[in-house]
Amino acid sequence: MHVSLDTMVDTLKAAAESSRLRILVLLSRGDLTVSDLTEILGQSQPRVSRHLKLLLDA
Repeated sequence: MHVSLDTMVDTLKAAAESSRLRILVLLSRGDLTVSDLTEILGQSQPRVSRHLKLLLDA
């Protein structure tokens, strides 16, 4: 699989924000719901959903 440099840069930018990086680490350990993530991160559901959308789009 060939990944373009632009795609790689976009992915790294998305992961560079601390909350999104924490989400990636948490999800690498197993499945979590948005509710689980809001509780663990201490953030609102809309904010966590936005982080997830940005990661998904990256």
